[in-house]
Amino acid sequence: MANYFTRVDGKAGLDTERLKEIYDYLSQLQAPWGFINPSMMSAPYDSSQWDSQLVKNPESPAGILPSQNVMENPDYSYMPVGQAIHAPQWTENMGELELIDWRRKELEDFWGGEKTPEEIDTAMDRFEKKAFGDSGPHEKITPVNMQGETIPLMDLYAQDNPELRLGGNFFPNRGYPQVSLDFLKEYIDSVNIIDYIDYEGAAGLYHGKSYDNPYGIGIDPDYTEAGGSNFATEAEILGHEGTHGAVENYHNMLGDAPHPYAYLKAGERYDKYKSIPYFNIQHQPSTHFSTAHPFHPAMHTIDETFFNAAGQPETKLNRVNAINKAQMENANYIMNYSKQKDNQANLQNWKDWNDMHDVGEHKGPVGQKIHTGTTYGPAGMGNPNFNRGGIASLR
Repeated sequence: MANYFTRVDGKAGLDTERLKEIYDYLSQLQAPWGFINPSMMSAPYDSSQWDSQLVKNPESPAGILPSQNVMENPDYSYMPVGQAIHAPQWTENMGELELIDWRRKELEDFWGGEKTPEEIDTAMDRFEKKAFGDSGPHEKITPVNMQGETIPLMDLYAQDNPELRLGGNFFPNRGYPQVSLDFLKEYIDSVNIIDYIDYEGAAGLYHGKSYDNPYGIGIDPDYTEAGGSNFATEAEILGHEGTHGAVENYHNMLGDAPHPYAYLKAGERYDKYKSIPYFNIQHQPSTHFSTAHPFHPAMHTIDETFFNAAGQPETKLNRVNAINKAQMENANYIMNYSKQKDNQANLQNWKDWNDMHDVGEHKGPVGQKIHTGTTYGPAGMGNPNFNRGGIASLR
């Protein structure tokens, strides 16, 4: 990694005080949480045009009921509800003079004062020649496809059912993932900097290792506020890389996930893992644009929920890519995970291991050695109020 580190104005990266600002910002950030199928955007009120969640099973045995001859659609996809938009469209019949007036207003709004009246006249001359030929305007009705202002799709539905509004009962506001904040808090306490990096194709990356340097996050200086981006862009990147750091250092997080291998793309590794019953892979290979790292598609959909969605901060990384069902369930899992849950899993693993070595009066290898039992209590975050008589962390 040393080849990718860089410096800007003599600085090797962002200091702890800057990371504290990012942490405080993310701690306060909220967004409506939930997913819908992207096909709903093209036909909001015509469900016959939506993708089907069930399709005919080509391997169904003969003679079964039609209701049994179905399977989940492997191509059914999901997107963050805040990214679903609707742009009203209709057709207006315009006379030629109406059409000219409409087109001039469109150009004026598009250029927003950047062009002079003379330049707009030149553009209008080209438009009129293309629309009417050399004869100029004449009495003719022209149908024009119109498009209204883009709104969140849920705002459209909420006109009929207010419970469907963003932040309502169906799509409640949620805070930024606690597990990401937990790791960033550790990073702050470590007093390590956020490294400046120059890594092709990456606005940020996590280069740490749990057994060596767990606090290794890098960011391209061009994606910092000081480098010309905005504060939200910086926060989005560091929050994302903080989740990578949590996956690397909270060792139960990946193993306890509903779909630990949902990030694997089509290829030899996916085929090998799918063929082994132990891995229990029931989902299709990932088609997400992200690189094949644990939870990566789920992490990107979390990014797309908290940034660049309806009512959310805008950043330099405005992109949306649908995910499959397994990746969506992983996103829900991340949203409900934390360092405390990881500590509790460590404690349960310790208990299970000791139970396997139960030899009667003295429990487990520890009990055998010091002739006492092991007391199992709730695992906390290091605060004594969370840990009374138990083992806080055995990572």
